[in-house]
Amino acid sequence: MPKLKDISNQSLTALSEAIAKTEIPSEKTALMDNFLQGQQYKILIEDNPENPKTKRLTFLWPDPNKKFPNLRLRFFGGVDIHDSDEIPKGGNPEYGMTPIPGIGWAMSCELPSDARIAFDFAIIGEDDGKSRNRADPTWRKLQTLMLPDADPQPWLDADNTGKEGSLIKFSPKFSKDPWVEAAPEEAARDISVYLPHGYDPHRTEPYPLIVCLDSREFVALMNMTKTLDNLISAGAIPPTIVTFVNCPSPQSKSYLRETEYQCNEKFSSFLTDELVPKLRSEFRITEDPSATTIMGVSFSGLGATNTALHHPETFGKVLSLSGAFWWHPDFKEDASSSPARWLIDHCPEGGSPVRFYLTAGTQETSAPCDLLGSNLAMAAELRECGHQVQLTTFNGNHHPVYWQGAVADGLISIQNPVLALDPKVSSTCFFQAHQTKSEPKLKDHTKTDPYGPGAIVPYGP
Repeated sequence: MPKLKDISNQSLTALSEAIAKTEIPSEKTALMDNFLQGQQYKILIEDNPENPKTKRLTFLWPDPNKKFPNLRLRFFGGVDIHDSDEIPKGGNPEYGMTPIPGIGWAMSCELPSDARIAFDFAIIGEDDGKSRNRADPTWRKLQTLMLPDADPQPWLDADNTGKEGSLIKFSPKFSKDPWVEAAPEEAARDISVYLPHGYDPHRTEPYPLIVCLDSREFVALMNMTKTLDNLISAGAIPPTIVTFVNCPSPQSKSYLRETEYQCNEKFSSFLTDELVPKLRSEFRITEDPSATTIMGVSFSGLGATNTALHHPETFGKVLSLSGAFWWHPDFKEDASSSPARWLIDHCPEGGSPVRFYLTAGTQETSAPCDLLGSNLAMAAELRECGHQVQLTTFNGNHHPVYWQGAVADGLISIQNPVLALDPKVSSTCFFQAHQTKSEPKLKDHTKTDPYGPGAIVPYGP
């Protein structure tokens, strides 16, 4: 496991010694400016001769005048260096930083060379010692770092300027929305619709539809609209209409996210009986369930699965990222029961088979909410009931910094299964072929169907 290390970076040591030798403020400032090269903070990455599979990282926050006496570094998404000095209850591991005279604050650690992390620098509140505020309040998102051997996320970075789709608000009046029923005093549900570049409302062939739950996760934190633009432009998936449906905010007191996604039949009925019909009346959208997908992440992955199992006449496909299949109504009282079996047993029998793409992180194994294990169990239960399932894994934990890459693999597989890309390279293979204008190496689809019998496909380490 990664370990905290003493601050011993050679570049940082040399800088500290150079600053200590001069008493001229302008020279100190020049040395700092030359070292930072315009960066607000610095991350120094070194090889680890003791373990070539890890890298030694030193995080530096410049603060020569010690304006931030309580600065800490916070890691998100399950990155837990075991000798952290404090992990707030229900929060993320955070680490005190060492003062470097004349320079600022630093923290060194070792991480696997294939790590991808989200982090920020935070200040402990002086009044209560508990509140956390970002060192730079202008940051709207977490900072991210990808080490050299991390799984690539090419579809997030590709540039298809001029071929962007559009994201528009969709605000019809709903009569069956359980959020409105439970909390009429709160703001109306926020729904937006992604229309692919070149959308034609008069096209002969209707567009496939994806209903995406947890819109904040996918739009604000994963930049999924850019991934869609890039996938569609490259021909990796067909032009698709995607509806992003938000969930109650954490500030909601009358109606909670968990209420919505924990197998709530009222919510499922709202989606199938009201939302989808209104979408079809407004846009050129298919009525074919085999071209209609519902997707979600974590609890909304559970909600998406529950909705499709109850309404296969509407949703013929499911894409779930780190689905919370550990949950069932009596989880707190009886953590030993089978959540996957409970969900299957509480769904109607005799429905049409649904095509599933499930993925979970190789590090999502913390008890009692073992997401990797529960996704394996759910895949097996679904296959036993006659559904088509592809299960993959990604190298990471429970955070958008990992999902934003995994979602591209899922979209390609669920929207264009004929490609049948080698699961070890998946969307990256197709991306590289697209960039070089060559043909991707495809599996022989006549011999191996990724959704066929026995299809639990390993992906990643």
